[in-house]
Amino acid sequence: MKGRYYEAGQHPARTFDSWKPFGPESFSRYFSVAPVVKNRQLTVDKINVGDMITAKLLGWPENIKINSNYSYNTDKYGNAFGYDVTASQVGSQPIKGNLYVGDDLIVGENKSLTVNGDLYVKDDLTVKGNLTVKGKIYVGGYADLNGVLSTGADKYIYIAGNATLSDVSALNLNGVMYVNGSLTSSGDVNTNGSIYVRGDADVENFSNSSGTLILLCDGNIQLANNNLYKDRPKVIDAYLYSNRDLFIYGIGSNLKINGGIYGNTIGLSASRGWTENGLILKFQYPQPADPAKSRLTVNFKKDMILNPPKGIPTVNKVTLKEINTSVQ
Repeated sequence: MKGRYYEAGQHPARTFDSWKPFGPESFSRYFSVAPVVKNRQLTVDKINVGDMITAKLLGWPENIKINSNYSYNTDKYGNAFGYDVTASQVGSQPIKGNLYVGDDLIVGENKSLTVNGDLYVKDDLTVKGNLTVKGKIYVGGYADLNGVLSTGADKYIYIAGNATLSDVSALNLNGVMYVNGSLTSSGDVNTNGSIYVRGDADVENFSNSSGTLILLCDGNIQLANNNLYKDRPKVIDAYLYSNRDLFIYGIGSNLKINGGIYGNTIGLSASRGWTENGLILKFQYPQPADPAKSRLTVNFKKDMILNPPKGIPTVNKVTLKEINTSVQ
């Protein structure tokens, strides 16, 4: 930031003339550890998320032809073929080879489908039940996942369109998911892998009960409505990376992130307060100095960044440099 700094009173007027100068002498009113304002030139090696998604591009196999009808059949190798396919149509037995779906695949509520090979869906994938795929997954359209999706170790999912993870009871992602569109997520995501998104990621009611989630976006990341109006913080292990804007809400939300955050610009909206009857948010004024009372906490986990779990790109060497530890 260059130039002068200004702050508004508790009830700012509409005109800029009523604002007063804001500088280091005022920082102690707003920060438990006052920052140092200096002009710096920092060089950061960005992760090219888009190129990494392109490198993992999957497509419909050219040698596979499926007629536009409702037939479902298998070949002598255990591969299965269908146009519009449901879990009920497949039955309770696992598919021994690959599954090729010429249009949409739907796994309905209380339904299960297991594929021991790869899964290719030419259009859209909807999972409301339980889908287990031990190989790679290709989705040519969008993916709507609000059931249980399990993948094989060291495998990945490529979604050509947008992905929605809504009310997911468990996304057991042991590999990596590449989303060529945008991501909308809410619910529990169990993973020690990564999700790469070319577009934006909008994350609400987020949990990661086990493992570490790595979310890397070429677009914007927004975390909102997480653990809303709760006094005990929700603790997640996550690394959130955006090549554009990263914004995290910590007013009504109450969130503690163990890991790291990165953004071209980072916005953190946080306060210190408590709730009454689980609905009404109360704020103490002036705000308490104890940073532990904040409704948004980000704890940097050095070991996670320098010794990343599976999924974090290690082709770009990650280095840490201590810039300044002084307080003025």
